[in-house]
Amino acid sequence: MSDWEKPLRRWVGASLLTQADSERIRDWEESRAPEGKLAWPVVAAIAFGVVLLGAGVLLFVSAHWDRLSPSARMALVCAMVGGFHAGAAYASTKFPALEIGLHTLGTLSLGAGIALGGQIFHLASDWGAGMLLWAMGSWLAWAILRHWPQLALAIFLTAGWVMTQWGAWFPEARYVVYAGLSLLAVVFMSLRSDSLERRVLHAIGTAGLLPMAAVLIIGDSDRRTAWNLKADLLPWAFALGTPLALGIAIRRSKTTVYLAATVIAVLLSYAASWRGNPWLYLVCGVAAVLLAAWGVQDARPERINLGFAAFALSVIAFFFSSVMDRLGRSASLIVLGILFLGGGWWLERWRRRLIEQVRGAAVDR
Repeated sequence: MSDWEKPLRRWVGASLLTQADSERIRDWEESRAPEGKLAWPVVAAIAFGVVLLGAGVLLFVSAHWDRLSPSARMALVCAMVGGFHAGAAYASTKFPALEIGLHTLGTLSLGAGIALGGQIFHLASDWGAGMLLWAMGSWLAWAILRHWPQLALAIFLTAGWVMTQWGAWFPEARYVVYAGLSLLAVVFMSLRSDSLERRVLHAIGTAGLLPMAAVLIIGDSDRRTAWNLKADLLPWAFALGTPLALGIAIRRSKTTVYLAATVIAVLLSYAASWRGNPWLYLVCGVAAVLLAAWGVQDARPERINLGFAAFALSVIAFFFSSVMDRLGRSASLIVLGILFLGGGWWLERWRRRLIEQVRGAAVDR
């Protein structure tokens, strides 16, 4: 079903459009369908084809690598990276979707080219510098091509570079970077969905929020100490100030959301040192409830779903860490079964009720 059919039916059902108007809109949309989205089998075929092509080329390079001279190795690396982009340029006028796939493969192979180039010239291994060069190449590719996979790669590689370098910059505050990335995910989730690039950033933020928050809570929690103003101020200011300033600059109306997310990130970070303390799971539960409430406020069902998932994970983690050890094996399994059945039914009931509440409301786009 196309993305315009559901709202069209809703408008006809609400008597905002006549049946004749609906048919004219349907005919117009169907007449321009070939210029719209590709069918999912075509997209899947291109994605699998690109992955298999890249894997085959890398396998060929690795199989013949030891028998090549340094100059031949460098020529092969350049041909590997440039060949994909050249093929994409050729396909640009014939099959734009294939062009996007080949350009993406070219940018992915750039990372392998950087690593192999360093090996050819016997350079010291520096994964941070290599990832920075790779990220710069991705940003340059996105600036030139404006393809959404290039933007996604640039975001992931930049975040990866920051994570690899953070330990060298602030060895006593390694975990702080995940607080900043969690806040950045919230900023991405708050963007309007009025362009493809913003929808990509929104999807990245939605997919990355819970993993980053989980790593923030779990990572290095046993080595965290009390707040040290001199040691902690700079990493916290850098990690939280950068996404906070970015969010306010992009969408000032969400400043309250960003400030609340900043406070929650700090609380989650320091609550992680209370492992085994119920207050940790209380903070996690409150954060999950606020996330779902944010989804209700902006009529965004994905935030509601994410908030309920985070709340369920918080309850399960609390049970395994603080309750299960105090019960016998049979009793713990019985209680866990009741928790899954009863708690799952209750959460699903409330989730559906909130989804129905926001359905048809004005979405914050």
